[in-house]
Amino acid sequence: MPRLPSIGDFAILSALWNGFVPCEQSSKPPGKSATPEKTHTFQALERIGDYCIKSMSMDILAKIFGRKNHDLINIIFDHANSNYFFGIITKHYQLEKRVSRVPKGNNKLKSRADIFEAWVGGHVYEWRQYNDGDILLELRSFLNQLLTVRYRELAVFFYNPTANRDYIPRGEIKQVTITPVNCCQDLLFQRILGRFVEAPNVKRDVGHLVRLKIEQPKRERALF
Repeated sequence: MPRLPSIGDFAILSALWNGFVPCEQSSKPPGKSATPEKTHTFQALERIGDYCIKSMSMDILAKIFGRKNHDLINIIFDHANSNYFFGIITKHYQLEKRVSRVPKGNNKLKSRADIFEAWVGGHVYEWRQYNDGDILLELRSFLNQLLTVRYRELAVFFYNPTANRDYIPRGEIKQVTITPVNCCQDLLFQRILGRFVEAPNVKRDVGHLVRLKIEQPKRERALF
């Protein structure tokens, strides 16, 4: 797994640590919710992180799978930005230890995802204190490695049509196999995306997988 983007500013680390207000100090009416309330600073960092993760991951996925591979990118984008995936990242990097308290119960998964987004937001906020136009190479490298490792097996569905002869195999096409790809029926998608493919808002048909069997032209030997 790639190295997590760093935060060195004590004020930001303190804002993350105190991000969840205890229930007894919450502004919500008593008994309305047992979920700790988030501070305004934590919410702001969370929104910054959410925005940066989504904008960068869209560019990264387009490079991995081809910019015109819209149906596949839409599915993987939603999976890559899901609470479930962010929660796994939070657990792997032990980001729960960076906050003083973590909500329990039904909202624990969402809270874990919020912690990761806030951490990314804190990293972005720190760097842009000194340079508002910073291109955030550390975060981009982290997300690129993370998404490449997570979805590398789906690279077989790469789609980037071109007329450049350097990318088109030479020879006689002997066999063409065209297979419809449905993420709910494809075993590879089921293994990589899990039960996410069963979500009601997920587009099932990704496209078609085309395989060509090409016979390379024989090279003529020069006679001397």
